[in-house]
Amino acid sequence: MFFDLGLRTTDYHKTEVVRDAILDIDDKFTLVLIYEHLDESLVLMKRKLCWELDDVLYLKFHYQVHGENALHSINSNITEQIYRWNKADAMLYQYFNKTLWNEIRLEGKKFADELREFRTKHYEMERDCLGLQVNLEKIALNANVTSFNRYFCQKMVLREIEYVHYFRRKMENNKSRTVANGIAGSGNGTRIFSEHAHERNGEKTSLLRNETDASSVSSR
Repeated sequence: MFFDLGLRTTDYHKTEVVRDAILDIDDKFTLVLIYEHLDESLVLMKRKLCWELDDVLYLKFHYQVHGENALHSINSNITEQIYRWNKADAMLYQYFNKTLWNEIRLEGKKFADELREFRTKHYEMERDCLGLQVNLEKIALNANVTSFNRYFCQKMVLREIEYVHYFRRKMENNKSRTVANGIAGSGNGTRIFSEHAHERNGEKTSLLRNETDASSVSSR
C-alpha cells in the first residue's frame, strides 16, 4: 500500500521516515477513505464535496466479493508478524483510520442521521436493482426492476473494468459534443458578422450584434 504512494521498501522500518511520509500524504489529501468503514467514508466525502447521498450509492456485492468474504481467522502470532513485516502500512492505516473518526466526530450528531438515511437508500436501491435473493457468484439485474430505475441499475451492476469502459465512452461522447457545439457557435458568430460587416449604413449595429453573439457563445 505505502509502496504505491512512493515510500521505498528500504524505509519501511524507519519510523521517523514513515511518520514524515504519512504527514506529507495527510497534507496532500483532504480525505482518505477507509475500506472497512466504507459507508461512513462515503457520507463524509459526500459532505465535503457538497454532493447528494444518491451520488455516493453503491451496490454492496462489489464490496462483499472483495472484502467481507475474504476475511480469515488467524492466530495472534501471525497477526504480530504481519504487523511487523508491514509496519509502514500498519502505521498508515492506523493514522488515517483515526483521522476518519476524528473528522466524523467533528460533523456532529446529524452525521449519524445522514448515515442511517444513506443505508436505507442503499438497501432500497439494492433490493430494486438485484432483488431480495442475491447470488454473489452470478450477479444479475433484477428482472422486476422498475422502469424508472432500470438504466441506473444497469450501470450499478457493471464490474469495475466494464464501468471504466462505459465512463470513457461517455467522456469521449461528451467531448465530441462540446467540440461540435463550439464549432457551431463560432460559425454563427462569423455568419452574423460577415452578413453585416459590409453594410455601410448599419456598420455600428453589426459590430454590436457580433459582440453580443460572441459573448453568448463564450458563455456556453
